[in-house]
Amino acid sequence: MNWSLALPSSPLSSSHKHGDRFIPSRAGANWNLHFHRLYEPEKSPMQKQKIEGATSDSDEVNPVYSALLKNELLEAGIENVQDPTREGRRLQPWTAYLWNASTCQVTNLCDLSMEGDCVTSVGWSEQGNLVAIGTDKGFVQIWDVAAEKILCTVEGHTARVGVLAWNANQISSGSQDRMILQRDLRAPPVQCERWLQGHTQEVCRLKWSTDYQILASGGNDNTVIVWSLYNLRPVHRYIKHVAAVKAMSWSPHQHGLLASGGGISDGCIHFWNTVTGQPLQHIDTGSQVCNLAWSRYDNELVSTHGYAENQIAIWKYPSLTQVAKLTGHLYRVLYLAMSPDGQAIVTGAGDETLRFWNVFHKTHLAEESVSVLRLFANIR
Repeated sequence: MNWSLALPSSPLSSSHKHGDRFIPSRAGANWNLHFHRLYEPEKSPMQKQKIEGATSDSDEVNPVYSALLKNELLEAGIENVQDPTREGRRLQPWTAYLWNASTCQVTNLCDLSMEGDCVTSVGWSEQGNLVAIGTDKGFVQIWDVAAEKILCTVEGHTARVGVLAWNANQISSGSQDRMILQRDLRAPPVQCERWLQGHTQEVCRLKWSTDYQILASGGNDNTVIVWSLYNLRPVHRYIKHVAAVKAMSWSPHQHGLLASGGGISDGCIHFWNTVTGQPLQHIDTGSQVCNLAWSRYDNELVSTHGYAENQIAIWKYPSLTQVAKLTGHLYRVLYLAMSPDGQAIVTGAGDETLRFWNVFHKTHLAEESVSVLRLFANIR
């Protein structure tokens, strides 16, 4: 399937040429977009019914979005993304798929149909070719992607594993059984297992701090809990949200600054100082907050939303002024991933499309600071 993009309605809007397609930038607020469709137009069985036991702010589970977006496979040089249904095959919930951004090919990593199980979450390790796959039956499988083989299976949960988060060789998993399991993959299970119990309903989000010392969790019980790497008891518990907390992100610019977003009956983004434990400002966005991600270059935050505009918003911190709003998705924007270079994002929604956006740009200082060729740049 070819990419197509309608021209922006505003003459002040701009776009950047990237390969053979245009990617909208934040300069254009309202775009009419027709991007990569993952399914055929007719509704799939997964869209026609909710997954049994889904939380109040859950949408239809889409395994393709999980595999492509939560794995953060977007890369700066993607060209001509191909339609995985082109050969007539349907993307199945019991299969984990890999999207190769260089060749644009979609391949099967594993098939859980023989076990009567399905994929409910995925997450890449930042240190190599390992990917964790959470399943509906409560297992976490660790796969070597290069070798295309399973290395181990983490057991312990009694219900679906909906969220995963890596910390070096440790994998943290959150489940519908209300528990968080931390497992060091280098040691036997009995010696390296840590159970965190604090939520009274399903764990919806897990996010490690930028220094990997603090874990934040969001739950369907409307709470945000902050955990230390070295303690089994919660460090802080925040209860200002009035809906499930599925959006969460740590600031790379201020130590201990955490942002969290609430569900459809909340619509707020709260900011927390986890060093002092004090709540900070908050934004009432007027709609469900589905995802949050900080820019690594500027003190800005991108959020994705649901009803009624299904928009993507960019906020300046700490003024909390909205500096951009991107529209185009027809249903709530359930998934978000940042490109490895930190300049583009990819979003997925219930309208069965992936959309790519240029939202952040490297500053001159940022480009200099990461250059290995400037040997004396940091000498004072």
